[in-house]
Amino acid sequence: MKNINKKKISNYLLSFILIFFCLYLALPSCLFAEVLDYKQEAENRKYLPIQSNDWINWPSGPAVSAQSAVLMDAATGAVLYAKNIHEKMYPASTTKILSSLLLAENCSLDEIVDFSKEAVYSVPYDGSNMGMDAGEKITVEQCLYGMLVESANEVSNAAGEHVSGSMSAFAELMNKRARELGCVNSNFVNANGLFDENHYTTALDLALIAREFFQNPLLCQISSTPTYNFYATDTQPDTFTIRSKNHFLNGKKPYEYLVGSKTGFTSQSRQTLVSCAQKNGMKLICVVFKEESPDQFTDTIQLFDYGFNSFTLHSIPMEETRFPNEDALSVISSNPMSQIILPNTASFSDASPSFSTIEQNGSIISQIAYTYNGIPVGTIVTEKTPLDTGINLMPASETEQSLDNLEAEQGQPSSPKSSVQSKLFYFFILTLLVMVTGVFIFVRHCILIKRQRDALMMRSKIRKERLKRLKKLGL
Repeated sequence: MKNINKKKISNYLLSFILIFFCLYLALPSCLFAEVLDYKQEAENRKYLPIQSNDWINWPSGPAVSAQSAVLMDAATGAVLYAKNIHEKMYPASTTKILSSLLLAENCSLDEIVDFSKEAVYSVPYDGSNMGMDAGEKITVEQCLYGMLVESANEVSNAAGEHVSGSMSAFAELMNKRARELGCVNSNFVNANGLFDENHYTTALDLALIAREFFQNPLLCQISSTPTYNFYATDTQPDTFTIRSKNHFLNGKKPYEYLVGSKTGFTSQSRQTLVSCAQKNGMKLICVVFKEESPDQFTDTIQLFDYGFNSFTLHSIPMEETRFPNEDALSVISSNPMSQIILPNTASFSDASPSFSTIEQNGSIISQIAYTYNGIPVGTIVTEKTPLDTGINLMPASETEQSLDNLEAEQGQPSSPKSSVQSKLFYFFILTLLVMVTGVFIFVRHCILIKRQRDALMMRSKIRKERLKRLKKLGL
């Protein structure tokens, strides 16, 4: 029986060791597959084509781990760095730069925003929020801090309801304003950026929105604020402090030239970031989509440094001497601050100007568009009506600059998809198969042990019966 017990114990021990070993191999892969997958995907994205690196005589930009990225000069709207800038991506909370822009454009700072049940309870409780309850009220200014510092989803909802009456109506306003700013590949369905397959934009479109956003001094101030204090009032009973998680603002990754910044994250979008920086009179906008922290910050710094170190702004009125046409000269003289941006290796004369006029709705629109080897580097647009005594400069954001000749990806942009879920599914199946195999081995050993035990018991029984018969026979 001692031999039986020893065999039994050793078989059980072997089974448990096999199961544990299988789980040891499979479970870590399952648990950490997502993290490893994301890191590997981020590393792979560094080898994606950078379209601007193929432009003739254009400074070569850094390889970043973003799926798509753009660097834009705020003064001219010229794209300095282009990596999949037309690809549709999920913006996450960088959506809030458009939401807060609309709130600032349509409301005074002291207006009171009421929080409805829908605004508060239609967002996940474990998402970004600052704990507002239905029925509470704060000012528009406080909402802007809540949206841009805390990235509070319920505050974005309440702001949208305040501006448009409902969240769906506010989404319509967001899309209308985006189109006015030149966005052509965007669709917004909520004010906060929570994941929805129909809520998307592109790096270029978000840069166009950011260009308008960072022209507002108040929004620049709020989007560069690391902390903000709320104090109890009759309509909001709590005193508390909100703190930005943005590494640019909380001291983890400071950048001395930063004007403002807004982060975003969902599991589908991964890390997103839109930022503005200014150095020596040059103001740049950077958007990166689908990054892994903290790469969104280091890559943005790389792109800003690339822009500041590789390009120079040129004054059109000071350097342009090629237009004898009085109409063209009047366009230039009407905007003494107009500029183009060129690589450091180029001179102003290397830029090719093109003058055109069209009549539209009773107005004469004149434009001088500058290109460098086919790449837009700056445009002046003026509009003159019969009632005008002079020429009024149209806002640069309202000009119809064509970016078709940017050597970006061809064809219709496709919706972002990730292979992570499918890979995790395969890891789950593998783990399940390993566990089933372990259980099968365990059961098989149990059956073998039982058979061995039954066989030994049968032999023992037969031996006892023999002994009894022998005793009866007197042997």
